[in-house]
Amino acid sequence: MTTPPEQLRVTDPRRLRLTAWCVGPPLCVFLISMVLINFTSSLDGTIAGAVSWAYVVAVAQFVIAIVAGHVYISRVEVLERGDGTDRGEERMV
Repeated sequence: MTTPPEQLRVTDPRRLRLTAWCVGPPLCVFLISMVLINFTSSLDGTIAGAVSWAYVVAVAQFVIAIVAGHVYISRVEVLERGDGTDRGEERMV
C-alpha cells in the first residue's frame, strides 16, 4: 500500500537526506569530470587504440547515475510505504 499524495511530505528530513546523498555525489563526479575533460589534458592519454581515459570516465558517469537512480527508487519506496524500516525489510508484528 502506498501513501496517498496528500500525506506525502516532500520536506520530510529523511527524504531530503536521501535526495542529497543520491544526487550530490553523482553531480560532483559529473562536474569534476567535465572540468577534467574540457579544461585539462589529464584524461587525454589513450588506453587502447582510440579509447582515451575520457571515454572511461564518461561510461563511469552512466554507471554512477544508474546506480544512484536505483538506490533512490528503492529507498524512496520504503519511505513512501511508511513502514519505518530503513532497509526495506518487512516489519515484524
